[in-house]
Amino acid sequence: MAIEMGHRTTIDRLRALDQLRGLTTAQLEQVAGLAEHVQVDHGEVLAKEGRIGRERFLILSGTVAVTQEGRHVDTLGPGSFFGEVIATDPGPRPATLTALTEVDVLILGPREFAALFEIPGFRDAMPMAIGTSLSLTPESAREGGVPTMVVERLQGVPWFAECTEEQLAEIAGIVERLRIQEGEVILREGRVGRELYIIVEGTVVVTRAGRVVNDWGPGDYFGELAAIDAAPRSATVTATSDLDVLVVGPRELQEMMEIPGFRNALLVGMSRRIREADDKLASFAEEERGNPAGS
Repeated sequence: MAIEMGHRTTIDRLRALDQLRGLTTAQLEQVAGLAEHVQVDHGEVLAKEGRIGRERFLILSGTVAVTQEGRHVDTLGPGSFFGEVIATDPGPRPATLTALTEVDVLILGPREFAALFEIPGFRDAMPMAIGTSLSLTPESAREGGVPTMVVERLQGVPWFAECTEEQLAEIAGIVERLRIQEGEVILREGRVGRELYIIVEGTVVVTRAGRVVNDWGPGDYFGELAAIDAAPRSATVTATSDLDVLVVGPRELQEMMEIPGFRNALLVGMSRRIREADDKLASFAEEERGNPAGS
């Protein structure tokens, strides 16, 4: 299970890396502020071969096995980066990475990774990690038009229902889009989560304590509260077909807050969601009063 680590712990782990010993505390603070720091259990898969991904990882402690088509090809340790090609050009992962020990890792998206090398001294401290990242900029990560279906799916979520077309276009450039294979577990009951998922295409099954409680498809969404306030997932969600999803995590939500007018649109959308929930509760209570137990 991935556990989010505190800011001070992140600084201490960064300072322990040989490559970063020359950085000041202020520089390390900047690095820590850009990334999400999580602790991964032994045996957990960080990246899966063939799956679309955009994150780049920096190992702070522990070791990770790299396999291709089931064959071990490398072992990575503290100070190792992986996922650089994915960070610049989203595509299928070329290998599977599995924690051989308990692992502390920093996770960065394309924009965070680009900003990392703008920190004075970091580029010189990690020269072997630059590789394909040299041409990466926040603008290059947004190139290309916005698919109509993505905008339509966003509009169906209460968070974004009050947004203008211009705001939705910006949001579509911020959200992460993933393709998930049939049978993969997206959320696991009891694990802490931080993301909202919006289904573009495909279907999922929702189970609680091993019992099927729902089925969702295109336009459905789940995990909206977790993106604001991390908490254990209340159910397990598994892909029942190949799946195309939009993902909004804390970093993406924070970036959306910089879009002019988004905060107000978000509040209006969330207020509407609360009113709808209140109406449903009131309707349920009215039905209960009209059908007392035992009548």
